[in-house]
Amino acid sequence: MEQLRLLSTWVFFSPEEHEALPGTAWDITLGPSHDVLIDGEFDSNFSLLFGIYFGFFLDKGASGHSRFLRRI
Repeated sequence: MEQLRLLSTWVFFSPEEHEALPGTAWDITLGPSHDVLIDGEFDSNFSLLFGIYFGFFLDKGASGHSRFLRRI
């Protein structure tokens, strides 16, 4: 997914060509969320939250472990 900008030749356009494309306003608006969610920071945040979630279940002992396995 990270090579999507390169494969779509987006990086080769001049600023004038960027503005002439339809949907440029959406690209400017959603660009930062793309950077956060797709370009790598989402993976580390998801891993941290999964670890916290898993820790809550392990604190419950054997019943927490079986409940965690059941939910997966």
